[in-house]
Amino acid sequence: AARYETFMLDGSEMTVETGAITSAIRIGFEEVLDGRWSLADYSQIIMEEFDYFIAREVAKALTAMIADIPEVNKATVNGFDEEVMDELLAIADQYGRATIYCTQAFANKMIPSEGRWSDAMKDRMWADGWLGNYKGHNVVILQQGLVDETNREFVVNPSTAYIIPTGTEKPIKIVFEGQLLLRTTDNNEDWSTDVQMYQKVGVGTVAHMGQINWICAYKDSSLDDTRTRRKEIGD
Repeated sequence: AARYETFMLDGSEMTVETGAITSAIRIGFEEVLDGRWSLADYSQIIMEEFDYFIAREVAKALTAMIADIPEVNKATVNGFDEEVMDELLAIADQYGRATIYCTQAFANKMIPSEGRWSDAMKDRMWADGWLGNYKGHNVVILQQGLVDETNREFVVNPSTAYIIPTGTEKPIKIVFEGQLLLRTTDNNEDWSTDVQMYQKVGVGTVAHMGQINWICAYKDSSLDDTRTRRKEIGD
């Protein structure tokens, strides 16, 4: 009937620095007259680039976040090792049923060992190139892209998979300061129209909490090697 243990619920705060993203496009008067482009077409181009910028910042934040993960929560293996993945999943599952976030290239190699294949799994692997579920854990494919038109570097490092429990603190925080502002000006001397965009945005991680002990990371170094070989062949 005595007080043996007490605790208090606490919260945390983090500051995410924001910066301005700006973009501008000029629409030629003759292009509008000819019907080749419209204001809506140019606005869509700006918005797509805005989303692409956010995706690149998130990819950078995910890579930087690995340094704050405890050593026992991450592994680097040349190829896919089923036992290593299972060990990391066992850690993450203690905080909530884990979901695996990875690129298509990583998922293509994440297959069970011989003797554990069903006909349905083989059919899906043949049709989709990857299994949507790994031993009861959902697999989410991260959207991939190329940094530029040289096709030499991906936006998201294909070698790393992030194992994140459901219901825990989301590791990446995206902050928008104010609204997206669009402005058009059509008083240019050549009758062209300018479309300008301005938005303040910031991307941060929960690394301020110290080590992120509920997230695991698996790195397949063979995918890094493949990317390096592609660059050497290009050279």
